[in-house]
Amino acid sequence: MTTNLEIINFEDFGIAESQRDFIQSNLPQIQKERAVLIEQYNLIVTMSLDDPETAVLAKECRKLIMRNRTQGINKWHRDGKDVSLKTGQLYDSIKRRECGINEGMETALKEIENHAEIKKQAELKLLEKLRMDKLSLFMDTTNLLIDLSGMDNDVWEAWIEKKELDFNIQKKETERIEAERLQQIENEKLERARLKAENEKLKAENEKIEAARKLELAKLERARMKQEKIESDLRAVEAAKRQVIDEANKKAIEQLEAAKKRSEREARAEIDAANAKLLKVQQEKEEIIRQEESKRELELSKDDAAKMQDLLSEIAALTTKYDFKSKANKNLYVNVCLLLDKITNYILK
Repeated sequence: MTTNLEIINFEDFGIAESQRDFIQSNLPQIQKERAVLIEQYNLIVTMSLDDPETAVLAKECRKLIMRNRTQGINKWHRDGKDVSLKTGQLYDSIKRRECGINEGMETALKEIENHAEIKKQAELKLLEKLRMDKLSLFMDTTNLLIDLSGMDNDVWEAWIEKKELDFNIQKKETERIEAERLQQIENEKLERARLKAENEKLKAENEKIEAARKLELAKLERARMKQEKIESDLRAVEAAKRQVIDEANKKAIEQLEAAKKRSEREARAEIDAANAKLLKVQQEKEEIIRQEESKRELELSKDDAAKMQDLLSEIAALTTKYDFKSKANKNLYVNVCLLLDKITNYILK
């Protein structure tokens, strides 16, 4: 043991030489007892800190050194200092020096004595951190008040296993809900696409019907104009007839009458044909609209099972609906059909 000892000069305190031996008369015995304790101390500080016996010896030695200080040095100090101010200051200086030796050893021995507890606390702190890090993988540990390091290993293993199981169950449930949500979005997207396709098809059919109607109206207009021309021609013929009545003979008049009848029959026949065709187109359009309305009413009246069956039928129809010429489009169509089969299998699960 090495200690920086305070050097005390008696002259500094005005102490006569005849008083020096008296002042220190009891110290040699106290110092002799401490020398034995210093040897024990020097031996203990070289021992392994991990050996439990070291802490026991350190505790016993510390108590002996503390007794040497409190019941030896301190008592010597109390008994002798109340002589004079200077003498009291000398006693104080000697006490600080002598107690400093003891207190230094006491502090070191206390650290040895508490080494196992300090080590245990450090290990518990590390265990707390390791367990907290693992637990944070499965739950929010921000406001956790549980002493994780205080759990027995079997209790901890069972508890963390339950937390991990709960976490994985919740994770799977969250993934399932998200998958269902995405599937719902996809189903709605497909339904919107189907309705859009149907609306476009209906729009195209209506445009086709409208084009046919306009064509028939154009034909009817041409027939009307032709009729007007015929009527104009007839009026001209009538005028000519009146003009030639006095000049033409009966044969000419009969020929004019015959021509008039033929023109009227032809014009009337064309008008009747155009009207009949226009009526047919209008009836076809009304029938298509009626069928579409019936189809919509039927669709609205169906339950989910029937609708789902219609969806399966429409998907199945898509796999045979088209016939592509190019090899690339044929291969692409085959892949699309495979995807449609997977959708069908998913619905039938």
